[in-house]
This record gives sequence, structure tokens and C-alpha cells, in this order.
Amino acid sequence: IEYAQIEKDVLILGAIKRIEIWNPNIYEEYLKTSELSFEEVAKKVMGAWRMAYHVPVMLDETTELLVKNISGTYFDGTLGFGGHSSNFLRHLDNNSKIIATDKDIAAINYCENLFSGDDRITIYNSSFAEIKNISLVEGINGYDGIFADLGVSSFQFDNADSGFTYREEADLDLRMNK
Repeated sequence: IEYAQIEKDVLILGAIKRIEIWNPNIYEEYLKTSELSFEEVAKKVMGAWRMAYHVPVMLDETTELLVKNISGTYFDGTLGFGGHSSNFLRHLDNNSKIIATDKDIAAINYCENLFSGDDRITIYNSSFAEIKNISLVEGINGYDGIFADLGVSSFQFDNADSGFTYREEADLDLRMNK
């Protein structure tokens, strides 16, 4: 409950095989800024709206433990939808640098838009295993911190096109780099 920023009251919404639990105040703010009804949002739940409302796990803890040099160079090997890197950037100054990789093209496309105005982050559609080659290209000799949030995301399980879902009838592909 604390993780979801819910203190007392909850708002439970359901549409199209999906249930959302919201803090009522956050939902009211969302309604003020959205042109879509909840049903329309539920239909697009696998699109950018879902990605934007993703809450990364242990965000504050990972930032506190990783970001020790505010002007440092960091590597995010599993960029995903940019939650951790966004928070890292909030704690870094203009002399810092993040090199980020992800094999999921949907995540890359989303993050290229998300970070389009920030020169401190460079995004590669690649595996974190390419860290050595990417570092050579970028002229980086070492990192102040390396981050990887390994595993499959709920977005990939929820999206029938991802090749990872078992929640509905869909082809299993199990490759990140489609």
C-alpha cells in the first residue's frame, strides 16, 4: 500500500481483462489532464500510457546506492521505459553521462522520445553484453556505477505482441530483440 502511495482510500477500475488500483487523488489529477476515458486508456494500456505510469522497483534505494558522484558516468544495461535512468538523472549534474542499453525496440522508441532533450543520456538498442564495445565507441574508460534490472517486465507479460505473454492466446517468441 505504501509503495503505491495509497494511504487509506483506493479506487479500483476495471476494463478489458485489466484491473487498476489507484490512489483516488492521483486518478483525479490524471482525469484533469487526459482526453481519454478509462475505457479508451484500457484499450491502449500496452501503449505509451502504460509505460508512463510504470513505477520502477526500489527506485530510491537503487539511486541512493548507485549515484555517488553527481558528475559521474553511469551505465544502465536494462533501460526499459527509463524509470531508473530518469531518477538517476534527477540526482546528476550537467557534467554527468548515462549510457543506456535495451534490446526491446518498443522501450528504445519510448525512451528516445522521453529523453530527447537531455544530452546526458545516450541510448543504444543493444544488449548490456556490448558494454565494452559501446564504451570504446563513447570513449569511456570506466563507470562510476553500473545498473541492471534483470528480468521480464509486466509490460512484456501484458502485451500479446511481445512474445512473452501466457495470459492470452499468443505466439511465444521469448526474444527481446524482435
